[in-house]
Amino acid sequence: VLTLSAGTGWAARDYRRLLAETGAKHGLLLHRFTDITAATLAAGEADRPMHEALIATLPRWMRRQAREWAALPGSARHARYLAGERRDVTAVLRKEG
Repeated sequence: VLTLSAGTGWAARDYRRLLAETGAKHGLLLHRFTDITAATLAAGEADRPMHEALIATLPRWMRRQAREWAALPGSARHARYLAGERRDVTAVLRKEG
């Protein structure tokens, strides 16, 4: 069993197809594929105060990049999520037999 989660700029259907095709080449069947973008955004919003506080402790020159990494509102990454240009997915692939 192989499980993964990933952030991607690909359309979910294209990423699903890539995983299915690549897995098949290695004897793995795509068992489950889930777009978790909405949950990712909700978790990010719930954790926002904690992330903001942690980022405030970083040296000033690191804060902008940390905000991008955390996809906080106002960051380019967050805007890409809201525009549907970025999504998070999970997948489970299994070796059959």
